[in-house]
Amino acid sequence: MPKTIIARFKRKLTLHEERKTVPQKEKDELTGLLTSSYFYDYASKSDKFSACGKMDAVTVNINHFHLYNELYGMNEGDQVLKLVAGKLKKYADEKGGIASRSEADNFSIYVPHQDSYEELANDILKSIQRD
Repeated sequence: MPKTIIARFKRKLTLHEERKTVPQKEKDELTGLLTSSYFYDYASKSDKFSACGKMDAVTVNINHFHLYNELYGMNEGDQVLKLVAGKLKKYADEKGGIASRSEADNFSIYVPHQDSYEELANDILKSIQRD
């Protein structure tokens, strides 16, 4: 086999191995919550290998958040995102789960099954209305 082909093959193999070892970004810069890719990877592995029992994945979306940003500015919007993130993280930590920010105003938690998430929703709403 020609040396150039062998060299190209080795280089391609090295690049492939390096790409696999680069860790995915784990945390969202604004909120400190896990990123969605890390969240889904964790949930998938947990479902496969954990004997924790039934788990729930819950998605939270802030309705009309774009309008809030337009009315009050992005700095105020960022404060709301941080507030919601803090509440979700605290809840997930207390229940033995994890929380993530998927994109702009979408969040997810992955926790052991709960019969209701109404208390969490009310707590978030009260915090936003109070601040």
